[in-house]
Amino acid sequence: MALTHRTEKNWRTVIALTIIAAGFGFSFSTIRMATGLMPFSWAEVEHSIRTAAFIGFCVGTFMLFFVYSPRGASIRRLGFIKGWIVFDTLSTLLIAAAILSQRAVYALIHTNAALLTEYFNEFFLVDMLVAFLVFLLITFVLQLRRLLGEGIMWKVMTGRYHLPRQENRIYMFLDIKDSTAMAVQLGDERTHALITEVFFDADRQITEHNGEILSYNGDELVATWPETVGLKDSRCLRCYAAITRALDAKSDYYQQRYGFTPALWAGLHTGSVVVGECGDSKLSIVHIGDTPNTAARLEHQAKDMGHDCLISETLASKMELPSGLRKESLGAVTLRGHDRETKVFALERDGFTTPRQIAAAGE
Repeated sequence: MALTHRTEKNWRTVIALTIIAAGFGFSFSTIRMATGLMPFSWAEVEHSIRTAAFIGFCVGTFMLFFVYSPRGASIRRLGFIKGWIVFDTLSTLLIAAAILSQRAVYALIHTNAALLTEYFNEFFLVDMLVAFLVFLLITFVLQLRRLLGEGIMWKVMTGRYHLPRQENRIYMFLDIKDSTAMAVQLGDERTHALITEVFFDADRQITEHNGEILSYNGDELVATWPETVGLKDSRCLRCYAAITRALDAKSDYYQQRYGFTPALWAGLHTGSVVVGECGDSKLSIVHIGDTPNTAARLEHQAKDMGHDCLISETLASKMELPSGLRKESLGAVTLRGHDRETKVFALERDGFTTPRQIAAAGE
């Protein structure tokens, strides 16, 4: 069974955390021995490396396959500080269990129960404090990554976009249908809650298909891919289909909770764009060019033409259509703000009825 992109990425991260933790365990044990806090012993060094690696593996697996999975959604919906505290508290309990279990194994291997009791009395609390502080920093960075956006923090730190650079990118603009009517009926707070849940569901599909969230603008979400990444296996189109399926799967939930079944307008386009850092007190990575503007106008055109999703011929010509989707040529249209025509296609899911088809059936 093939692993998904997210699963592969998570396992790579777990392996990296395990290796980093093992290195920290080696450094920490040798420092303690060099300063005379504990007698030198290769067995203790090996044990420290193994324990630290086990902690890194356990905490990494817990964070990535529980906290940052659908099962941990309720934790992730907590505020930044609350979420940080919960993450670190759970990690600390896991670390304590990992340390004691590894120490118990070490005592069993050497058939000396005193190795466990002496360690517990002399070093356990210190090791727990150090581990707590280390993972306090790690969980803070993970929370900060969520705040800035997956991949964005690393790009800012490495200065990838400190100077503007030209790239070929795919953009997908998503807009929630009938959001004005929702706001009138639900009020601002419940509308915000509905939009948050819809984008929460969409977000997972975007990251699963190797996309990046560029921005949330009211009831609009903007996602992007480097062109080579988004074209591979038609990821950008598969992502759109996965988002619509995810919302369909929760339609009963949304209807019962909010009295609405959310659906989306979408527009996708690819082309050249300039990407670079912008701002001072609030630093952002800004995408400038006609490509994202065209994708946005395709999304608006979808509303005008009664099709859920429009894609440009430029994008459609660069990849095969994935199974479960079909396209319909709509010819050349003049998009808002353009003085030229753009050839567009309507993208539809097989067995899925569009608003235009519903209207035509009623005539």
